[in-house]
Amino acid sequence: MDVNVTPSQSVDQCPRLGQSPRRRPSGPPRSRIRLSVAADVRGPVIRLSGELDTYTVSALSRRLRLPGVARSVTVDLTGLRLIDSTGGCFLASLVTRLPAKGCEVHLVVPSHLERTLGVFGLA
Repeated sequence: MDVNVTPSQSVDQCPRLGQSPRRRPSGPPRSRIRLSVAADVRGPVIRLSGELDTYTVSALSRRLRLPGVARSVTVDLTGLRLIDSTGGCFLASLVTRLPAKGCEVHLVVPSHLERTLGVFGLA
């Protein structure tokens, strides 16, 4: 019987000789993201909360519709607990694409995400 063990598995998670490996639930982990949009005198304010990661970026990009006439957009990240590399790339793309269309982007970055977003040049 071949057993593949990833480096992150502990000894307790490894199957014992003669036992079947434990089955993990199918599908991605249950990450969640919430999106709310409010109006401001400068333009829309997009508030994100939850986790901006591999599993939530596609759902967010489908739900995120920015008005074509907005001159300024504020993206409030204070409600996020986590941003992984996919989420960082998504934000970096947003910050690059919108100014090319004449729209300023303002990020509200909480202190616990400054280091992560600094990797992408966003903090």
